[in-house]
Amino acid sequence: MPWSIKEVLGHLLDSERIFTYRALRFARNTITDLPGFDQNAYVRFGNLETRTLQDMLNELIALRRSNVVFFRSFSDEALRRSGTAYGRYVTVRTLPFVMVGHVAHHIGIIRDKYGIG
Repeated sequence: MPWSIKEVLGHLLDSERIFTYRALRFARNTITDLPGFDQNAYVRFGNLETRTLQDMLNELIALRRSNVVFFRSFSDEALRRSGTAYGRYVTVRTLPFVMVGHVAHHIGIIRDKYGIG
C-alpha cells in the first residue's frame, strides 16, 4: 500500500537514524555485518497518527543538522572505513550522500504523487 506524506516523513526519520548508526559503527571500526530493517514495519509501528506534519518536519531538520555536525567530526581515516549493511558494502564517506539522495528520492515521489513541493 502506498504511504501517506506522514508515513514518508516517518520513514525518512527512521532511515536517517539508521544510516547514522551505520556510519557510527563503521567509523568506530566495527567488523560485524549490519542487518537491514523492515521499513514497512517501522512505519506501521511508528505511532505516526499522534504526530503532526510540522513536528515531524522540525524533527527531520534538527536531526539532519545534528548529523552534519556528526559527520564533520570524523577524521579522514574514519571516513575511509567501511562495512557491510543489508548485504551492501559502504564507506562512511558515502553514507551522507546516500542520506541526501534518499530524502531527494522521497521528495520526488511526494511531488509526483501529490503535485506539491
